[in-house]
Amino acid sequence: MSGLSQPRERFRVISTGKLSDGRHQQAVGSAVTRLRDARLAGLAELDDVEALRDRAHAIRMEAIRDLDATLARFTDALVARGGHVHVCATAEEACRVIGDICKRHEAKLVAKSKSMATEEIALNAALEADGLEVVETDLGEYILQL
Repeated sequence: MSGLSQPRERFRVISTGKLSDGRHQQAVGSAVTRLRDARLAGLAELDDVEALRDRAHAIRMEAIRDLDATLARFTDALVARGGHVHVCATAEEACRVIGDICKRHEAKLVAKSKSMATEEIALNAALEADGLEVVETDLGEYILQL
């Protein structure tokens, strides 16, 4: 089982098998079609999609222009709801803080969203070096893209 002990390898083997299964191909095809049709139906109900896109872009740009205040508001709102915020100056510090949180909670398995930020700081490798199994999903990104 040495070759299948890595999460990525296990995922590759399982997903390859599922991709060759006609029933799963049909299920995925149906799900994608339903999601696309629902998205198109939702867009059709909107008066001016381009105006909404322009407004969303303007909101993002305003948040970036005043990033310090935006982050302060976000932090205050998250903490008020019981969340915790960790501010790290470097990739190494971020990986260490996240690893420490996992250790404190005696985690063995970490399920995390796939993101460019975690790729850029090499979070998966850091967590694996700490003895954790990392399982990654890009479901959140897929939903955002839809």
